Amino acid sequence: MTNTNTCETCPPAQSCDAVTCTVQKLINDYPSLHANRTQALYRLLCHTGNGYEWSKGALVNVFAHYDRTKEKALKPSRVPAPFEWLKEHDPDEYQQMAQAYEAERERLRDIRARATELARTPGPLDFNPVDRDAVLTLRHDMPADLQPEWRAAADEIDDVVRLLREARKRHQETIVKQIAGHIGEISHAISRLRQSGHT
Repeated sequence: MTNTNTCETCPPAQSCDAVTCTVQKLINDYPSLHANRTQALYRLLCHTGNGYEWSKGALVNVFAHYDRTKEKALKPSRVPAPFEWLKEHDPDEYQQMAQAYEAERERLRDIRARATELARTPGPLDFNPVDRDAVLTLRHDMPADLQPEWRAAADEIDDVVRLLREARKRHQETIVKQIAGHIGEISHAISRLRQSGHT
């Protein structure tokens, strides 16, 4: 299994499983999902079933033969396309949707144009760490023979998700304290009602 990612430092058409090269290709192909190095590494190293598998200590794209077109890459995933029926029924709403959709496409064009730079640029993740469905661990299939640069990348993203795990824990502890406080207040109120003969 080989990776067909190529970057400006790789000879033309030569396979490349370098971390930055893989991240660059992911940003270029899916700019609506990955706007920086951190988001791409999170997808690669914290999620299984993402189209990447381990081979000789590096992650390789199992769908490398699939050519994701520019048009597909520029299709917004978070902003709906304008509904055609609105043209007649509500032209103003249609225009607003069309403008928002095109603005998002322009944002994705900019991300793709800067993929080489963004592949080297850490940035924020785009989800709420307190969301219980958010994955905050490295993928379970990490091999023992990781290439050094992939080990460094795993350490890089693990530092990020460790901080998010701590933030989630603090949030959960705060909620537990709030619930405990409410329970205490309710118990006290019930006790006072009983003492006053209302129960």
